[in-house]
Amino acid sequence: MNTLKNLFDVYQIEQWPENLISTLKEQCDHSSKNSPEFINNINYILADYSVVAYHCTRLTDVECRQIKNNGMQLPNQDFLNQRIEALLAGGHINSTSAAKLKSNNQADNPYRKNMFWFLLFPPHITDEGAVKRLFKFWGGESLYACHENDPDTGPALQNIGSPCLIEARIPVNDLQLYDSLACQMIKHYLDSQAATGVKPLMVEGRVELPIPACQINRAIKHPSREFCCLTGCNTWNEELR
Repeated sequence: MNTLKNLFDVYQIEQWPENLISTLKEQCDHSSKNSPEFINNINYILADYSVVAYHCTRLTDVECRQIKNNGMQLPNQDFLNQRIEALLAGGHINSTSAAKLKSNNQADNPYRKNMFWFLLFPPHITDEGAVKRLFKFWGGESLYACHENDPDTGPALQNIGSPCLIEARIPVNDLQLYDSLACQMIKHYLDSQAATGVKPLMVEGRVELPIPACQINRAIKHPSREFCCLTGCNTWNEELR
């Protein structure tokens, strides 16, 4: 089972596990980087580990507490409807807005349904445009994609809750990536050996499983100092609120 001792930051090569680094030093070169046997060896090492991951979102205080106490429930239309009903009951939105949000969204889109998206690096490493709207609008991309230009629901989504960064521990084997983590780390290692000043490794991935509370490190809310440090929002062109 993964523990805190088996946790590492992907984006900082200095934080990679010692057994991984030693294997890369001993076996990794440009002739071996595409070897299925070598890649499988790296995958075998990584299977024992979890990585630090960040989910960019906007939450009410109640939702923030629920995540810390109960973990993260898979996002889909049914769960979105529950969340919207909670907003309505809490006086955050009116019935007209609630109906519009329920009927016009992408929560069950096959590329969004039952998927959490995570950055395996703190958001300050990327640019403002990549993450700003995730913090700006409640409900994530499945909602703001349909409502950010709506004169009624667009402003409503911006006034619900506050920006929040969920820091979680995700087992490597639970991550779904377009290119395997092993392949990306091998390439990054070779790049770091060939040149100085190599940029941090920026990996994004999705998880298609509920995330239990034991895997939630922190829920970091704006405008705390730590939130601003991890996101770099104080340097953005548009003020986050």
